[in-house]
Amino acid sequence: MSAQRKGLTGYELPEGKVIEQIADHESGYSLWSVECAMCGHVRALSAGNIMRSTGKCGKCAQLKSRVSTSYRGKRRPEFVALMGAKERCGYIKGRNTYEDKGIKIWQGWLGPDGFSNFFEHIGPKLSDEHVLDRVDNQGDYTPGNVRWATRSQSNVNKSNSRIVTIGDETKCLTHWCQDFGIYLSMVESREKAGWSLIDAITKPYRTNRPDIDTYYLDIASKVAVRSTCIRREVGCVITDKSGYCVSTGYNSVPSSMTHCTTSPCPGAFFKSGENVEACCALHSEDVALMKCADVQAIHTVYVTTSPCIYCTRKLMNTSAKRIVFLEQYPNSEECKKLWESVGRQWIKLGDDK
Repeated sequence: MSAQRKGLTGYELPEGKVIEQIADHESGYSLWSVECAMCGHVRALSAGNIMRSTGKCGKCAQLKSRVSTSYRGKRRPEFVALMGAKERCGYIKGRNTYEDKGIKIWQGWLGPDGFSNFFEHIGPKLSDEHVLDRVDNQGDYTPGNVRWATRSQSNVNKSNSRIVTIGDETKCLTHWCQDFGIYLSMVESREKAGWSLIDAITKPYRTNRPDIDTYYLDIASKVAVRSTCIRREVGCVITDKSGYCVSTGYNSVPSSMTHCTTSPCPGAFFKSGENVEACCALHSEDVALMKCADVQAIHTVYVTTSPCIYCTRKLMNTSAKRIVFLEQYPNSEECKKLWESVGRQWIKLGDDK
């Protein structure tokens, strides 16, 4: 590292700071990154320009001594934020919520140049999601005690926020509710019923509530009981992308034929998965598809036993994205390979999803 580089790295300017040498200009001189103390913008300057600069970036240097309260025909959001602080502190009529607390605004942010001074200190509002916030919510609006904070940060910093420690972690109550997926109103109701705050936050509402896949496969198992095939009882439930049930089916012989439970068909006594062509039964997926009003609205097919190759091909012609099942049908590896070859999900309940 050259002596010049050692000398300029960390060099303090009146309104900025040299960070480090970043490159050499094509003309041969060195360029340095300089951070503006006002807005934090980093730009590249030569050593000569650094010596002639205050460190303030071009945008901040163009700020007039009195910043306009409007921009493109609208009130600046920074001005609106300052006016809101003035209202809360009782300087103007309105919701003077901080007046009784004795919270004041720094004198430099009042009067004709007040907004300009405020804007120069805090800078532009970072986004629509940010609000004016005091670092110490018991302190005044003064330089060093104000910032642009997200609404979430601001809510945590409110004097009436409930701060809760669970284990080694401390958070605002609303944040704990988000983490555990529970409504704040539910926590409050539990507390009124005598629960401890920690239990009210952390205990699930229903520990035995099944997930959606288990729920619909349980229904498919109930549907399977209606099967008239004696080789295998199979039930199917079809849902759309919103999770609504649109059709059900169970394996049974075609209409007007005698049920196999009364008079077995030629394929009734073969092993499951063998001599399928000898079996008269319609598979549960067949029946469910027949009763489905719109096969292009299908999202998930729940079936107690994974589809055979014939049913897999039929389901390929629908909009189904997932097949979820309990039991693997014999010789179904080819079915799975075919289904997954077009980016669809083949899920056995209990396996990693």
